[in-house]
Amino acid sequence: MSTAFFLGALTLTAWMVGFIRPGYRLGAATAWGLMVLVYAWLWSGFQVRSLASRGKSPYEQILLAPVYKKVRPADLVRCERILGRKIYTPGDFDHTVRPLLRTLIRHRLGFDGQALADAALTPGGALDGELSGLIGKVPAEALYGRNLVTADIERMVDRIEDLQ
Repeated sequence: MSTAFFLGALTLTAWMVGFIRPGYRLGAATAWGLMVLVYAWLWSGFQVRSLASRGKSPYEQILLAPVYKKVRPADLVRCERILGRKIYTPGDFDHTVRPLLRTLIRHRLGFDGQALADAALTPGGALDGELSGLIGKVPAEALYGRNLVTADIERMVDRIEDLQ
């Protein structure tokens, strides 16, 4: 906007000088042309300088940064955090490991919550006794009566993987 105002004022001034003093028309036109060229030269110089002062081009920045970032999926991070311990008390098992195993069973069988509860109660269903106990309301203290170790959880995960 200021550029248009400046060039308009410059043109109006050159026209007024040429109209009021006809002998100075050539000088006014020459001065107007030189002022427009100087203004255009300065404006383009500032534009080029602003491009150079921004730093590296986006292409160069992409080349400097790695193309991919090693982002671990949230499910994997949660699983590693939960299964990272060696011994689980029945309370810890109920609070941390059981929801994860329940989610794995639900994912493996493709059931929603109600169908999963029905499958646990159905004799001869897809779930054996231990997996039915995992998705039920019975606490781990009643199911196992002892601390669980990583080998127990590995056995449960293997059974979940064997589900069809």
